[in-house]
Amino acid sequence: MPDEKVPVRWQVAEDEGFKKVVQTCTEYARTKLAHSVNVEVEGLEPGREYFYRFEAGPEISPGGRTKSAPDAGASASEMGFAFASCQ
Repeated sequence: MPDEKVPVRWQVAEDEGFKKVVQTCTEYARTKLAHSVNVEVEGLEPGREYFYRFEAGPEISPGGRTKSAPDAGASASEMGFAFASCQ
């Protein structure tokens, strides 16, 4: 990787084919963070499944799937949470 910041565009969509993109923005992957980006997406509908992907230069990542948290005050019979790190 170059010793400079790299623009990374992210997208969040309602569908796996990314035909209904609900949010998109560009963050910069920086050398001091091992060229990673940290995205905090706000304003999504609660308790709904979404899909996400990243673009850097001509490369597009495979799509990922996530689900937003339930509405504040809503009861949830169960909830799974995962954390992954390459460090």
